[in-house]
Amino acid sequence: MPTVARPRVVVLSVDGDIWCDVCGALCATTIAYLIEEPDGVAHGVHRLTYCDACEVRDVP
Repeated sequence: MPTVARPRVVVLSVDGDIWCDVCGALCATTIAYLIEEPDGVAHGVHRLTYCDACEVRDVP
């Protein structure tokens, strides 16, 4: 029987009301997170920025 590995996403911080680099509005949100494998090994911190006004995602 195959084993299904389910990594865990751990949200470290959520910062709202950030200036959007695309549309210039003060309505973007940046989320810092890491992905933890089932064996407990965590991979580096990632950041995702999402703007509510222009609905653009930026993953640096």
